[in-house]
Amino acid sequence: MKKINVSGWFTITILAGIFLFSCSMPTKIVKSWVADDLDTLSASERKTIIFAFVKSDPDRTKMEDLFNNASQNISQSYKIITREDIELHRSMIQNYLLQEGFQRAITMRLVRKQEKSEWVQSNYINSYDSYHNNQMMDYYNPGYYITGNEYYIETNIFSISDGKLLWSVTTKTPETLSREDFLDELAGVLIKQMRKDGLVD
Repeated sequence: MKKINVSGWFTITILAGIFLFSCSMPTKIVKSWVADDLDTLSASERKTIIFAFVKSDPDRTKMEDLFNNASQNISQSYKIITREDIELHRSMIQNYLLQEGFQRAITMRLVRKQEKSEWVQSNYINSYDSYHNNQMMDYYNPGYYITGNEYYIETNIFSISDGKLLWSVTTKTPETLSREDFLDELAGVLIKQMRKDGLVD
């Protein structure tokens, strides 16, 4: 009787399941809102600064740089304002930004982290042989769950002078193997929507 390499098939199935879980759920916009009375300035005339309120300083730097690369009219806050400044001197920051000619501020923050599980079937039947082999495989591994997190990020655009909310989007992003990919994908979705709404040149 031919020996079946169970461990090899199991490894392939696990890897396929991880691939499907991570690739089938791109970043999605789950909620969006735009003020009816946006000003008439073109996107290139608006001086904007971004505050990415994320867990680590490297992630903040990466995200703010992505927005600056997309539009030179968006400045990175990390270059001029530290975390301590944000926590202790909010009113002073507003005055400083107005003096420097900034009109709008983009803020980003994590509002919810939610665990999600997805069932992965162990067998794909396309012939008698594969059916026979996979039935034996099911004895050892009938299926399993791949578990990961989904991150809900709220991104807002405010008028600095009066604090009025102008634009708001909540996105859902799955946990991925690469933090770089996570940030790149999130920034890409947000920038695309801002361009669509006329907020980024």
